[in-house]
Amino acid sequence: MNKIKRLLGFFLLVSLCVSLFPAFASANQVSLLSGKTVQVGSSHTNYITTTTAVTDNNLATGTSLAKGVSDTSIKDTITYDFSSVQSIDSFKIIIAGYTNQSFAIVFYGANATELAKYNLTTFTSNDGVYELPQRLTGVRKVAIWNNHTAAQTVLEWDVYRDVAPISPELSASAGNELVSLNWNSTDARSYTIQRSTTAGGPYEVVADNVTSTSYIDSNVINGTTYYYVVVGKNNEGTSPISNEASATATVNAPNAPTNLTATGDNEKQSINLHWDSVTEATYYQVSRSTVAGGPYNTIVSDVTGTSLEDFDIVQGITYYYVVISVNQGVVSQLSNEASAKLEVPDYGRAILTIYIAGGQIKEYDLSSAELNAFISWYDAKDAGSGPSKFAFTKTWNKGPFKARTEYVIFDKILSFDVDEYDVAVEE
Repeated sequence: MNKIKRLLGFFLLVSLCVSLFPAFASANQVSLLSGKTVQVGSSHTNYITTTTAVTDNNLATGTSLAKGVSDTSIKDTITYDFSSVQSIDSFKIIIAGYTNQSFAIVFYGANATELAKYNLTTFTSNDGVYELPQRLTGVRKVAIWNNHTAAQTVLEWDVYRDVAPISPELSASAGNELVSLNWNSTDARSYTIQRSTTAGGPYEVVADNVTSTSYIDSNVINGTTYYYVVVGKNNEGTSPISNEASATATVNAPNAPTNLTATGDNEKQSINLHWDSVTEATYYQVSRSTVAGGPYNTIVSDVTGTSLEDFDIVQGITYYYVVISVNQGVVSQLSNEASAKLEVPDYGRAILTIYIAGGQIKEYDLSSAELNAFISWYDAKDAGSGPSKFAFTKTWNKGPFKARTEYVIFDKILSFDVDEYDVAVEE
C-alpha cells in the first residue's frame, strides 16, 4: 500500500461561548436602560464620556468602541450604575454588522463584585436579545466591552426584568385519539398544562415547562371529553389560570397528511417542507422538534397549501417535522416524520500532491469534500473496484475553454501527500 499522509484537524468550529437563549424583548419585560445616560470609558470604573445613543431605541444612532486594549484613554467599555439593587432576566445588544463579533457583558453586585460574565462571539439574529440561563439578583452595575480585534459599533443596549405573565386565552380542538391546544402568547417563559374529565376540575398536570403556545395531548380516549387549563410562568411569577377549554376526541377526523419531506437549502438558509394534499382538510398545522419522535412544538397553525419554508433554524441542528390536517376544528393524526438540517460550512482545505511514475508531480488545492472524494476513489480502486482514473476539474488557467478536466491513472500513482489547512473566516 502506498504511504498516505493524512493530517487531521481541518474542522473550524463557530459557537457561542456561553449557553444563552435567543429571546425577544416583550411587553411583559421591564426595560432598565431605555433612555438612560450610560458611561463610556476604558473600563467599568474609568469613565471618559457619556452617551444615550445606545439606549435611545434608534438603530440609526450608536457608539463606536475601540478594540480592547490596556489603555486608560481608549473607549472600549460602556457601563451603567444602578441606584438600587436590580434583578436581571435578559439583555439586548445589537451590533452593526452583527455576525461573528466578540463582546462581553458583565454584571456586578455590591462593591463591584463580579456576579456573572458572558462572552458572545456570534450573534444569531438581528434582534440581539438573549435570555440569561437564570435570573441574576443583587445587580448594582452592568457593563459591556469590545473583545474583538477591531473597533465595533454598538447600536442598542438594554437589560430587562420579567413581569409576571397575564392569563392565557386557551382553545381546544379534537382529533382521532388526540386533543390540540392553542393559546395566545402571554410573555411567559414556559407553561403548565392541566386537564380534568370534569368541568371545573380538579385538574392534574399533563405537561410542564412547555415553551411554545401549543400542545398536542395524544394520551386521550376517543369519546371522552377533556377539560383543560393553562398557567404561564416566568422568573417574576405565575399567571392567573386560563379559561377552561374542552374537546372530545373523535374518530371523525380528516386523514393525516402523507409523504412529508424535508429538504435543507443552505443557500437560502431554510428547510423546505412538502406533503400530499388531504381532500377534507381546510388547513394544516406544522410542528417540529429537535428530538426524533417529539415532543413537537407547533410553528405554523394555519397553512392552506401543501408546503412550507422554515427559516427559523440554526445550522448543524437536525429538525424533525410532522404535519396534521384540520377540518372545522377537528384534527388528524400525525403525518410521517421528516427531518433535515443545514450543514455547518466546512472551511477546511488541503494541498494534494501526487507523485506519478516517470517523475511527474501533480499538485491540487482541494476542498475537504473534493479530497474525501479522491481518497474514497483511491481506496476503492486499491481494493479492486471502481474506475481506473480520477478526474480533477480545473478551475484555474481555463483559457478559452468551457471546462478543463485533468485525469490521473491509478496504476501510474506512486504515492501522494495530503497537507490540510483551515481557511480563516472573514469577519
